[in-house]
Formats: sequence, C-alpha cells, structure tokens
Amino acid sequence: PILLRFGKNVQEYRKAQQLSQEQLAERCNISTSFLGHIERGTRKASLETWVLLANALPIAVRSKTNTISNVHAERSLFMILPHFGA
Repeated sequence: PILLRFGKNVQEYRKAQQLSQEQLAERCNISTSFLGHIERGTRKASLETWVLLANALPIAVRSKTNTISNVHAERSLFMILPHFGA
C-alpha cells in the first residue's frame, strides 16, 4: 500500500503541473515505463529517484500571507511522500 500511495502522489502532482509521463521521465532521466510502474506502485524507486522526482515536481504552496512560492528539493519530497502512520 505504501508504494501505491507514493505513486498516486507523484501522479497527482505530475498532472497538476500538466506534465505527461514522458516529460517527467525525461526530467528525471528515467524511462517512461519505470515512471508508470512508480505511479502504479508496482516497482520500488531508490531514494535518488525520489529526490529526482521531487526536484522535477516543484510544488506551489500558498502561505499564510496568501503568496505563492515554489517548494523545491527536500520539502517537495516530503510533500510527495505520504505521512507514515496516517
């Protein structure tokens, strides 16, 4: 189940940024087939791949002051990965 949640989060953020699987895979230097497996939760990705995905999917966050900023790298990674124990 955890791999499926990881994959669904990647897919959700990818679609929110209107990226195809091909475009995201190219940004991460992984195959489209492997990205599809990640999104379906049928293959494990390395930590390095998760970091590449987080860097390729900067997430827009609305702050308390109602400004929007892009969150990169480590913070994006934690937004993509589901919370454990939830």
